[in-house]
Amino acid sequence: MLRMKFTIRPKVQKDKILKAIPRRLVPRLPSAVLTDNEYALILFGLDQDCITSASVRKALEQVRDLGRPIIATGSLFTLDALRLLERNNAIVACERDPIGTDASHEWAKTLIRSKVKTPAHR
Repeated sequence: MLRMKFTIRPKVQKDKILKAIPRRLVPRLPSAVLTDNEYALILFGLDQDCITSASVRKALEQVRDLGRPIIATGSLFTLDALRLLERNNAIVACERDPIGTDASHEWAKTLIRSKVKTPAHR
């Protein structure tokens, strides 16, 4: 089973946001939208190749009822993951623009696995 790689920070003051997110994502955070005093942060690991809607859904379950605006950070989200974050009015800071859906990401992973030879066990 794949372990979801994210960290939840349920209550972060507005003036601490820029120190709470990864430094390389700070320029990608639209600071003009930081109008509330407290936020819930979802920090996805920057080592993840692609963040799917399943990971986002799992994280949102933990912060949705806190009554605070949500900020999500990560390296690359699928289009499906971004739509889910948008439906929950989350502010998103990511390194790269989305390149496909959850299904296309799964298809690409399967294709790559089929092309890579598995070493013979002795």
